[in-house]
This record gives sequence, C-alpha cells and structure tokens, in this order.
Amino acid sequence: MVRKGQSKGGDLFGGPAPVAAAPAPLTEKDEALLLELLRLALEERRGALAEDTLRKRQKDLYFRLRARFSTLAAALAEALKLELGGVLTRKDVLDDLRARYETGAPVTLEGVVGQSPRLASALVKEFGGMDAAWRELGIRPDLALKDRRMSDDALFGQVLELAGTVTGFATEEELAGASAFLREAVRWRFGSYNLFRKVLAEWLSGQPLLYLVWGRNVISRLLLAEVPLTGRGGKGRTLSDVSRMRSAWECTGCPRPALLWSDGCLVPLEVAEVPFVSFSSSSVNGGQKMSSSRKSGRPLCLVSLDDREGVLAMVTRGGLLKLMPLANARRVRKDGLPVIRLAEGDEVCAAAVLGPSVKRVVLVTRQGRGVAFVREGWKLASRISMGHIRLRESPEGLEPLEVVGLAEGEDLVLLGRNGFVLRLRGEEVPVRKGASRGRLLWRTPVVAAAACTDESRLLIGTRKGRLLSCSGTEVAGRSAQCKGVYGVRLDGDDLPEVLRRLK
Repeated sequence: MVRKGQSKGGDLFGGPAPVAAAPAPLTEKDEALLLELLRLALEERRGALAEDTLRKRQKDLYFRLRARFSTLAAALAEALKLELGGVLTRKDVLDDLRARYETGAPVTLEGVVGQSPRLASALVKEFGGMDAAWRELGIRPDLALKDRRMSDDALFGQVLELAGTVTGFATEEELAGASAFLREAVRWRFGSYNLFRKVLAEWLSGQPLLYLVWGRNVISRLLLAEVPLTGRGGKGRTLSDVSRMRSAWECTGCPRPALLWSDGCLVPLEVAEVPFVSFSSSSVNGGQKMSSSRKSGRPLCLVSLDDREGVLAMVTRGGLLKLMPLANARRVRKDGLPVIRLAEGDEVCAAAVLGPSVKRVVLVTRQGRGVAFVREGWKLASRISMGHIRLRESPEGLEPLEVVGLAEGEDLVLLGRNGFVLRLRGEEVPVRKGASRGRLLWRTPVVAAAACTDESRLLIGTRKGRLLSCSGTEVAGRSAQCKGVYGVRLDGDDLPEVLRRLK
C-alpha cells in the first residue's frame, strides 16, 4: 500500500527507498559492555540471562546495552561473537603484557579486565591463565605478581562468600564452575588449590568470627570485619540467609570450640563444617544443622576447650547457680560431656564464661531484676554436682536471662524488648546478701545484657537477622530505672534478640 505523497519504492517524501545502514563497528566501550554481559550470563549457569534479572542486578548496564543494541538477545549474540572471534593473536597478547610489565602498569587479571576486556578475553583463551603467559615471556610469575595482585584478604573473602564454607569447594573444578575468575586468581596466587585451602584455614584461625544461631538450631558464621560500625538507633544491615536469630558469640583463634546446651552438656563444634553467611548474597549451604539428638534443647554459650583459666557460670530455671572451672571439662566426647547435674524437669537457661579479670558475676532476669556475686565469695563446684547457690524467687516469678561477668571499671548494658538500651554502673547492682532476690534495674522487659566500657563496641541483633554495632560512648544513662536510649529501629513484627560486646 502506497500512502498519499509517497512514490512506489520511495520514502514518505517521494525520494528513493532507504538503504539499510551497515552496523556500526564495535568500539572499546561496546566490547567492555558485551564482555560484562557475557560474564553475568555465565554466572547464571543457564546459558542465558533473563531481561528482568539483568535489570535487577545491573540496571546501569541494562540501559547502556539497550541504548546500543536493539534487544538483549542481539547484545548476547554480539557478545558471543566477540568472545569466539579471536580478537587478538597470541603474539599480540605477549607484546601487550611485556609492555605493561616494563612500564609498571597493573598486570593482575583483575586489572587487565578493568583496562582492556579484549586483552583479558584473548589471554584466557590463548594461555588459560596468567602463569603460562609469564613463563612464555621468561618472567617469573612470583616477581610479576609482587605487590600487583588482589590482596589475600579480598580473595579469601570472595571465595568464602561464594562457597559458603571452607569445604564448600572440595576441588578446583567446583570453584571453576562457580567462578572462573576466582579460580584463575587462586591458581595465579597459590599455584595449587590444596595449598590455597591450607593457607585459607590458617588465615581463618586468626580472624575474628561471629557465630550465629538461628532458626531451628542452625549455626552459621560471619567475618566480624563485615559488621559495620553504624551507630545506635539505626536499622542496621540484614543478613541474607538468617531468619529467627536466637543468639550470637564472638570467637577469635579458638581451635576447639564447644557449645553448652540447655540440657547441661558440652558438645564439640565441627568448625570446618560451619558455613559462612554475608550481607550481600546467599551462600550455597545456608547453615549447619545441630546434632539431631538435641533438637529439643538450645545452645546457650560458646566455650573454648583450651581455656584452662576461665570459669563456666550456669543458672538453671529452678533458681540454682553453679560456677565450675573449665579445666574440669577436659575430655569432651562427640555426643557431649555433662557439666551439671539437673533435677527432673529442670534445665540450664543462661550461661557465660568468666575470665580471670572478672571481679563480680551479675545475674539478670527477664523482669529487669539483677543481683551480683563478688569473686571473693565464689564457691567453685565439680563437674558432676548440682548448682550450689540458690536464688530467691521474686513475686512475679524467676526467669534468669543472662549471666554477665564484670571486670574492674566495666558497666552493665541492658537491651529492652522495645529496642532501647540502658547502661548502668557495676555498683548499681547489689551484691547478694542472704536471701536477697536482687534489685529492679529497669521497668522494661529485658531480652539481653552485656558488659561495656567506653572503648567497647556493642553488637545488637534482631530476630529477622539485622545487625548493627555502636560504640560504648553512645549508650548513656548509667543509673537504674532510667528510660535508656534508642538502640535499634524495629520494623513491623521484628524484635531485638542479641546484645554482645565485641573485643
């Protein structure tokens, strides 16, 4: 059909029929966009990348691709053509690497990808990695990598986040299937994957870790360096894998950790099998289930079996307090070691490890009451005995919540159900005399308690897996029955659950 004013075979203005324009050649920026698109598509492990997925993950990349190409399918076709087209020859790659090395430019694979995606693609295709290219140039790989590689901390953190656990990638092929770039970085830095796993285990042994218990007795761990110092009163950051968080403990350099359960048994923890979680993305495994024989109980405290100077303080629901040297728990079996004798129907409801510097132990109840015991009056018990200090029950009932050890100059911090925190001087908590049931410290129901100084860093966690940390100087008050200050902002049905002092 020819419209009015249009000649046969011409355009709307009567001119000759338009000739299809030849596609514009790809520029360096276009190639960078296409290679980034191809990398995202390979990460999906499905050979294709949905348009809504790309828009969610890389909104800026999505709109830049749409501006350059008609459809996402056309962009993917161009990306595959670019990847398989052999843009640079083997000699071109070697000449470029030699020039970069002689001028002192970054020569890591990460740096090459950032500066020239075309060179990075040809490098992996022709040589399979950086080591082979350096050897063909006659340059020792260790000299080429000196001070020019991804830091070990960054590499370890990315592998742990992707794998979820140290044993998540048992072989190099599993790592390559998850991330070819990280596999290349590991081979480039360590040469052997077994050596990498050995160094990773040594690195982890010195890193501060946060062990989290959530859900139905699921345990995970988090690198403490990932927890930001956000300040009190905020929402914090949400862990991607964690829901219904119940407790958290910090641990550094603890080769033989164990968990004290509510049935009064110490159970060793297999550290290598505990997966990692992060704030950014979901891990592969998500978490490790506890021993199936203890589904009805709950873990209360993380203990180092190598600690020979600490004292384990335990409070039962029936109102008995027991103090036992950790040196008495020497041989902990796989199925657990009983450390307290409980009456029928009784259970341990609160526990803590007291260090040598602790001068008094404070017991806090859910009703906001507190009572202290000085070190001079402590009576240490054997492993097979019951609690030897009986607490007097208050009129509203006794619900022991936390056992906190206070050293000289340390204060007590309480976390209320409303998200407020209150800081008290240690002297505000009365010392146990006779049958005293303690003092009402706060009229707000308490959910957690911890020791604190001005130099301390406090961690607050909520039931939905949100974490935030603040300095001890931000928590004011320092007197009993005050209102306290806002600690964490709560959304919907979320509730505060965890308060810990970080070292």
